[in-house]
Amino acid sequence: MNDEVLRSIKRLDVISALQAGWNGSDAKPFDPAFLGSVKTVVCALRIQPEIFPLSTGDIQLEYDGPDESYLEFVITESFEVNVFKIDRCNNETYFGTNFLVESIDRIVTDFYNEPRNNT
Repeated sequence: MNDEVLRSIKRLDVISALQAGWNGSDAKPFDPAFLGSVKTVVCALRIQPEIFPLSTGDIQLEYDGPDESYLEFVITESFEVNVFKIDRCNNETYFGTNFLVESIDRIVTDFYNEPRNNT
């Protein structure tokens, strides 16, 4: 297991320890089964994301491109995956995908393999 995967595991472990009201308001603790499923998928991704808890009980995965591009996945407790992407030309795209390693990994790989501005 590489250092990036270990960093993701550690981050999800920190999130799993968050108590009720962790955001200074009314956020609930995260469901352990949900976080376990997220951990399984995240650890299988070829490129590791930045991981953030959301007060809604969802988990956000973020990727920053080298040219101001951005990719975000919000995984809900019901395992819906909402994707938000900003490409290098600042075009925004929203869509959904499956909660499967293959689906998320393909989107991430495509994001990093998009033609980039070399100037």
